[in-house]
Amino acid sequence: MELKRTRYIRSITQEIQEKKDIKTWIITGEAGVGKKHFLHLLEEYFRSLSEKTVFLSFRTGDILQPMLDTSYEKEKEKPYILFVENSSLNSIVDLLVSWQDEHKKDILFIVTNDTTEVPSTLAWVWKFLLPRVSWREYRDELWLASDTESYQKDSGLQADLDTAFQTYLNRGSYPDVLASDTDFSLLQTQRWERKYTDMVLQLYKKDEENFVNFLRTLALETGSLLKWDYFAKLVGIPRRKVWEFIDVLTEFSVIDRIQPYVRDITGETSIHDRYYWTDLSYVRALLGDMYMQGTLRQKVLENALYLELKFALTSDHILWFYRKKSQATIPFLLERLSNQELIPITFTERNTEVVPQIFQSFQHQYGTSVKRYIIFTASLCAEMELETVPVLFLPHTLI
Repeated sequence: MELKRTRYIRSITQEIQEKKDIKTWIITGEAGVGKKHFLHLLEEYFRSLSEKTVFLSFRTGDILQPMLDTSYEKEKEKPYILFVENSSLNSIVDLLVSWQDEHKKDILFIVTNDTTEVPSTLAWVWKFLLPRVSWREYRDELWLASDTESYQKDSGLQADLDTAFQTYLNRGSYPDVLASDTDFSLLQTQRWERKYTDMVLQLYKKDEENFVNFLRTLALETGSLLKWDYFAKLVGIPRRKVWEFIDVLTEFSVIDRIQPYVRDITGETSIHDRYYWTDLSYVRALLGDMYMQGTLRQKVLENALYLELKFALTSDHILWFYRKKSQATIPFLLERLSNQELIPITFTERNTEVVPQIFQSFQHQYGTSVKRYIIFTASLCAEMELETVPVLFLPHTLI
């Protein structure tokens, strides 16, 4: 099954049109996001516009020079776009620099690279970060932006979406490897091992065992408050080690932290952030057969919903959580910064048209700022009101 990554093809081509002075574009992203596939899709797009394109795949710069020379001699009467699939940007940096100097008005380089680091000697460069496929992107490309009305009318669509979403959760990552025959579990394992290897290089060797135990504990407690004392006691390490390990995980984008929404210190309390994993396959790699078992299923679902909300955020939004002294919690609170408009969001694994007590409490205190409430359910589509404010019940699959 092949996705066209339409959103990102549109985004990069628009940027290329706007930034005409940029002659080298580097498509970056973690291993396994489909950069080579994306590069081919981009070439297809430019070919559809009757642009002259050349696609080269190589590993080292020493074999690129003759290929460049041959291609350029054949087409030097016309400007063209050169697509280069490569594993090491450093191996060709000098070559790209010389070609920029000699042919910068005639040629546009579009290169793939695993890292986001760009050699300082490479001028007129722009990086384009290709993210992993989200559930929403996968769903919208394959089911044409399914909406609530279509979902309610089409039982076949419901079944297809529900099955695909469960596959997404069970695998701990994206439903398919894009245009690749690579074994999915192997790819996930390799991705986590690369990330883990990079992280432990930041630690003392003697801390590695504690770090592994800490990671597994975090995976078991997914979505919890980051209480230093609590995790220090669970793992049997000093609080300062908890801080150190969290800093490493944050630096390497393994976890995200979201802050509490606090406007009334007498009734709301949490000095601690909550954390979520940036990729569910990390949780799956850490927990193995325990993944999605028992109460962990709800934690995985919550993390998946967080990732989809994060994917949809704009620069005018921020994502909070809300927690009262009673420990009643709204896991996600979306705020529009320009007008402080709020959308409280919670979820359930069941189908129930019950408005939680925490929403009623929140409405009493902040109702004038609330645009709507959202409750994600197993498959229920419904709407009611809470003091004239809409309360939407939506399936997890339509997030």
